[in-house]
Amino acid sequence: ATHLDANRTVAGLVVTDPEGAPAVGVTRGLIAQSHEYGVFVSGPGPQVFLTDTSVVETQAVDAPARAGGILFVNAAAAAAPSAGALLNLERTIVRDNADSGVAISGAGIEAIFADVSILDTRALASGAATGGLTVQGGVDLDGTRVLVAGNVRAGISVEGVGTKAAFG
Repeated sequence: ATHLDANRTVAGLVVTDPEGAPAVGVTRGLIAQSHEYGVFVSGPGPQVFLTDTSVVETQAVDAPARAGGILFVNAAAAAAPSAGALLNLERTIVRDNADSGVAISGAGIEAIFADVSILDTRALASGAATGGLTVQGGVDLDGTRVLVAGNVRAGISVEGVGTKAAFG
């Protein structure tokens, strides 16, 4: 389980709104050398679109903190799934991040990946690592032309009841 302190999270792009559902789009962007997370998204129904974007070289702030390229989380209980939460990655590269490449967790989150590469995720200094792509807790992921390679621990991890991942 990931625990974040909203008062201390350091990231290249942060999208949080416990009451609403913000929609954020980044096109032709570079999110590099962030601390903790390159992209951090939390809330009941945010929609995030990354197109022609790279999220690279994210570092952990301090041990035992977790870190990663992209974290999208709905911390609400399974009985209160996200309403319309969406992570859409198109022509996106997630490379050389500490701990995790892309981690998506929470009931009702839809993830759509097209032409996405998740590469070379490395372990934290402690040796802990999540891996390249983790989906859990009721996420529904549909991926087309997704490359996951060179990641520590696991390339793709799908965990939990109701979690779905399809690649074509």
